[in-house]
Parts: sequence; structure tokens; C-alpha cells
Amino acid sequence: LSHLQDDLTDRGLLTYLPDPAMLKRRSKRCLYELAEQCDVDIPETHAVYELKEALKTGAALGFPLMVKGQYYDAYVAHSEYELSEKASKLLAQWGAPVILQRCIQGTEFNAMGIGDGEGGIIGLCSIRKTILSDKGKGMGGITIHDPRLDATVKALIAELKWRGPFEIETIKDAESGGHALIEINPRFPAWVHFPSMFGVNFPATLVEMMTTGRRPAPMASCPAGHFYLRHQVEVLGRLDQLAELSAGADFDPAPVQKAPAPETAKLFTTSTP
Repeated sequence: LSHLQDDLTDRGLLTYLPDPAMLKRRSKRCLYELAEQCDVDIPETHAVYELKEALKTGAALGFPLMVKGQYYDAYVAHSEYELSEKASKLLAQWGAPVILQRCIQGTEFNAMGIGDGEGGIIGLCSIRKTILSDKGKGMGGITIHDPRLDATVKALIAELKWRGPFEIETIKDAESGGHALIEINPRFPAWVHFPSMFGVNFPATLVEMMTTGRRPAPMASCPAGHFYLRHQVEVLGRLDQLAELSAGADFDPAPVQKAPAPETAKLFTTSTP
């Protein structure tokens, strides 16, 4: 999409994207160099292109270590066997390189924002992850104010002159209190809706920038101490409703007829004389 911005604009499709050079500099294989240029802490990181190289590098780094695909997926390897298994899987699924990274023990944080393309930030919301999925995704979090994290984010975005949405992931070292850079993603995170629930709407601001072509007023600061939890909702319906929905027709939300309660249910009903 970054390469197609002019073509998309010619077709009337608005975008607000980083250019290919920005994307490359924040990629996992180039992230270590970017962090050093910004004087930002980052775990020792190596890009490897074949399994033999991965095993040699892993032995030098020591276990446990993180094993990451160049586009997606990350695993913790506790042994040479696990490293071999995970690296082989990622090479087959995402291609080379595979990223090996020294593990850091600490709390995980996310910072979401919008870059103005000139090194500034339109809005910023930071959270501490409180619940993690098996892939390390934040299933719950709480908004925080952390000057050290803000400084890390501002240094990276200023260096990149980032344009558009971003998500920066860090781990906070429990001893030093500093933030170690883990990833920079060129998109909003899955929890993007959360701040809009207390009046800080990142997607709406982005759409305003795209449609007006003007820089909006700085977004309001996100208050600390708000939490979110991602959850699953069961949806009930009939097969004919599912068929209508699959065909793209209007969905009739008529309530499902409930079966009458069995006589045995009366045994569990209490009443007052």
C-alpha cells in the first residue's frame, strides 16, 4: 500500500501512510540500528537467514531467547531443540530472516499514536499490559503516564519522521526503570477503540487528517487509570438468519423462540407463601 499511495489517491482512495523508507527502518531486521541512532535501549538482536546460523547465534546469546518471524509470530525458546523447531517453522512460514533477541524480564507496555510526518506526534496513549495471550498479545491493559516511555516514543518518531498510525512495544526493566524497545508496528493496535470510550478517538482524528488535509489540534491526553478487557461474546441465531447474512441480504434480528421450561424446573423454583 505504501508504494501505491499515488495510484490510490488518483482513484479517490485517501491514505495516510509512511513511505517505504520509514517502513524499512522500523522493520525487525533494522530495529537495532534505529534504536542505537536514537539512544534507545533494545535487547541484543540478530537477524539470521538459515537454521545453522540460528543455532550458532542462539548458543552465543544463551537461553531463553525470543525467536520472531520477520512479519509476525514470536516464541520463547528455552533450549537448542526449541530454537531449531521454532526457527524452522518461522523460516518456512514467513521466510528469512528470523529474528533472535535476548530475553528481558519485566512488564510489557504499548504506546499508540499518530505521527504527523514531520517528526511530531498528534496524539499518544500508553498502556501497561495486564493480561497476555499465548502469543504475547495484550488481552487487558491499563492507561499510564510514564515520562521515560514518552521520551522513548518521541525520540523514535522524531528520527523516523513517522507518518500515520503506530504502535510501539517496550519492556520496562524492573531494576533500572528504563524501557527496552521490542517492536514498532505501522498500524493501530487491536485496542484502538478503548481510548475512544473516554473521548480520545484516534481513528476519527486520522480520518479528519485524511479528509481535510490539515493538521488537527493536538489530541487530549489520555487519563491514567482506565482499564480494558477483551472478551468473547456468543451470538445466537437461526440457520435461516445465517443464510441471509451469508448472502449479504438484510439480517432480521428477530428473537429466537425459547423452548418451554420443563416440569422439573419447578423443583428448583422457590416462592414465598
